[in-house]
Amino acid sequence: MDALGKIRNKAAHFDNPMALSDEGYGPLVKAFSVPWKPDSPKSLFHEWFQRELASTDSRERALFVVTASTFFVFLSPLAFITDRLGPLPVVNQIPAAG
Repeated sequence: MDALGKIRNKAAHFDNPMALSDEGYGPLVKAFSVPWKPDSPKSLFHEWFQRELASTDSRERALFVVTASTFFVFLSPLAFITDRLGPLPVVNQIPAAG
């Protein structure tokens, strides 16, 4: 979560075009992908990573796409368990009259 937060913060405060392989992003992407290790041949996600890598010229982008997708797939069930992670109820999204 910390590595993902740092990637988000860097991207949010960056005015110029950037790439995940840019200096400062590469180590963050690697830190974010470490728990999943999609580039390891023994990884459950290795084949998916190889397909993603074949469609881009950026190893960092392939790592980020596979890791982020996997990360959110595994954490999405928490949205139904924890109110803090879940979407706001529709009623709370409607502005009050007046």
